[in-house]
Amino acid sequence: VGTPMALLRHLGTRHAHQSLRHEAQPVDRYRAATADTEPVVVGVHPTQGVAKLLEFFAILLEHMLVRTLIVDAGCTLPYASVMAQSPRSRVLVVGGAGYIGSHVVKELLASGREVTVYDNLSSGLTENLFAEAAFIQGDILDTERLYAAMKGEAGSAPEAGAGGGGAPEAGSSVGALEAGGRAGAAVAFDAVVHLAALKAAGESMTEPERYAHNNITGTINLLNAMTAGGVATLVFSSSAAVYGEPQYLPVDENHPTNPTNFYGFTKLEIERLLAWYHHLRGVRSVSLRYFNAAGYDPEGVVSGLEQNPANLLPLIMEVATGARGELSIFGDDYDTPDGTGVRDYIHVTDLAQAHVRAIEKLEHDAQHVTLNLGSEVGISVTEMLETARRVTGREIPARVVARRRGDPARLVASASRAREALNWRAQFSDVETLVSTSWNAYRSR
Repeated sequence: VGTPMALLRHLGTRHAHQSLRHEAQPVDRYRAATADTEPVVVGVHPTQGVAKLLEFFAILLEHMLVRTLIVDAGCTLPYASVMAQSPRSRVLVVGGAGYIGSHVVKELLASGREVTVYDNLSSGLTENLFAEAAFIQGDILDTERLYAAMKGEAGSAPEAGAGGGGAPEAGSSVGALEAGGRAGAAVAFDAVVHLAALKAAGESMTEPERYAHNNITGTINLLNAMTAGGVATLVFSSSAAVYGEPQYLPVDENHPTNPTNFYGFTKLEIERLLAWYHHLRGVRSVSLRYFNAAGYDPEGVVSGLEQNPANLLPLIMEVATGARGELSIFGDDYDTPDGTGVRDYIHVTDLAQAHVRAIEKLEHDAQHVTLNLGSEVGISVTEMLETARRVTGREIPARVVARRRGDPARLVASASRAREALNWRAQFSDVETLVSTSWNAYRSR
């Protein structure tokens, strides 16, 4: 393999900041030895010998973030074809048909991992399912289904369709193992990504029983199914709601946790559960405290709209498309440059890539870690609205109403710990990309 190591280092660094989208091109001189077997290594020149082959595998180990290795004759070697054969490459994404979950699945597939989605489709969409990922329709409150899924004993596979996937065929039972290929193995999955939760902060204050049962009890079910199935790696979708009112800015992981709504309380309790399961059962986990998730897949592959949104940007998009009459701005007299509230918005693709990095970290570090995920840049309501008016070319009527009780003037994250621990940085979270990717998804409807 004649690719210089310097080039691979460059690609590995580049991948830390953006997605590489090289497609494999067939080259006659690098054909596989057999027609029915996809090669893992191609392009070894006869004169280069064993030393270069050993160097090639050393590079693979060193550059685990490179999706595609470029070899000399203009041929590309898909990194996914190597990673797919790794014994630590199968991931169960609980809530993987939802808004954030579907973007996580897309990035996991792009990293070469085999993915199974477990979702009850209460808010997830079948159009967000990928043909390359197995699908199990199930609920985290259904312990029998959950335990069977964790052992790879039950599932259904989606048919190809819009958004990379499609609705599962009624009565289908292809199975996570048949689709994912680990029949007879002691452990069906190497890692779990947990995104399934009820998440409306206001509703959590009027229906605490429902939120406690779904979020906390459901997570206990998931953890017990994991330990029973021998799965010891978890990436958990937490929330900045665990902090409550900000006492200082930017908010870092050392900030006091004092949630002001029951939803935030459930996320904090789950983080505490994870600490105990790490101590008592050896479950290693990363809890990712999201700030305000926004935007859509820049490539347009994932386009299923979030169900019943309550955040600023999707509400602006609904007004722009005519689905909503006007936007309510809750106060314009805050101590901010334009008087409207300022929040930290993190693009959903940045979130998704952080989940992949978190799994990679846990593959090598047996620990329990909590990390903020934010852009570290505040965007005001007015700035988001004016950008949307310019990008969409729509008027987007808005009206200032009274402040909401408990809304802080500013809320911005410190994500320095995630940068250090995951070698991750938000790359798509500027206001222009947030708005334009959202508009591309909404105007296609």
